[in-house]
Amino acid sequence: MSPSKKSVLVLGVAALGLGIYGAGAALAHYEGPPYEVLKSDGKFEWRRYKPRIVASVDVEGEYRQSMNKGFGILAGYIFGKNVSRSKVAMTSPVLVASADSQASLQSERQAEKEKIAMTAPVVVENEPGRQAMTMRFFMPDQYSLSDLPTPVDERIRVSTLPEQTFVVVRFSGSWKQSEFDKHAEELQTYADRAGLKVTGKAASAFYNPPFTPPFLRRNEVLLPISY
Repeated sequence: MSPSKKSVLVLGVAALGLGIYGAGAALAHYEGPPYEVLKSDGKFEWRRYKPRIVASVDVEGEYRQSMNKGFGILAGYIFGKNVSRSKVAMTSPVLVASADSQASLQSERQAEKEKIAMTAPVVVENEPGRQAMTMRFFMPDQYSLSDLPTPVDERIRVSTLPEQTFVVVRFSGSWKQSEFDKHAEELQTYADRAGLKVTGKAASAFYNPPFTPPFLRRNEVLLPISY
């Protein structure tokens, strides 16, 4: 092998190593909702999640476009398109202001933005028979509903999910809808065979940033069950 080809090979291996390290570091960096593993059965896992606070948005359209749109809306919220509650304190005296000064005050309050840490996973639920989905970002544990920033975008809902139990299958690969549909069907078959009572729709979970090589990604399908 010529010196130039060896150099290319070494650089390629180094780049792959950096990619693997970067993907792992990015995954480790993000906080995720804690859960208890109730049972492991081969590649399937039964999990119990405690109540979680989420920011959600409903979007319609083709799968990839809806994914991008939903992610953009929610990312805007956590990166500052919000009104920080923690910076607005009760004061005295109480003043009665004109419409113009009220508008000015509202503008000042909207300038009090707050960044929220990114968490993993990003969860998507598809509407059966429709080109529609609900995307959710989990909020960091430091927040409660009362102190989360208020979204500027009225399409965003902030709420608490109740404690839930899921049967989960984990896999790597692309983010095509066909991949998630295939694993959702596999999960439903497993739940039927195990005699589990399914209580809702399957959800897709994405743990990695888009630059992560597909074979290193952590993807999951979660099916809610009664346990």
